[in-house]
Amino acid sequence: MTTPDSVPIADRVRFWEEQDKINQELIPRVIRQHELLTAHIADHENLPLIAGNAISEALAEAREEQQRHYDAALEAAKQELQQEYDAARANFDRVVTTLNQEWRKTRSVLIGITIASAAIAVAVIIVAILT
Repeated sequence: MTTPDSVPIADRVRFWEEQDKINQELIPRVIRQHELLTAHIADHENLPLIAGNAISEALAEAREEQQRHYDAALEAAKQELQQEYDAARANFDRVVTTLNQEWRKTRSVLIGITIASAAIAVAVIIVAILT
């Protein structure tokens, strides 16, 4: 068995130099693993908050999407109603124009009938006077 005194100092120095090299490699890895583990644990502690925020964002996006669809459908309905109103208005204007033309024709016929009736009445009166 070797005692610490029996190992030459040069071997001990080499041993500690090797240990130092190993530590130089391992210590940053251990620190990084510690940081990752700590962050992971912190994430798990905040998980309900993170999940709640994610759900809130998803709901807000869904509401915005639904609002866009609603606005688009409303705009389409407004345009369709405006087109139908314009078509009905044009049809109404045509009907009114047609009625005015028919009324003028009817009035002209009635005036003609009245004049003819008056002429016949005058003729009957003249014939009655002469006979």
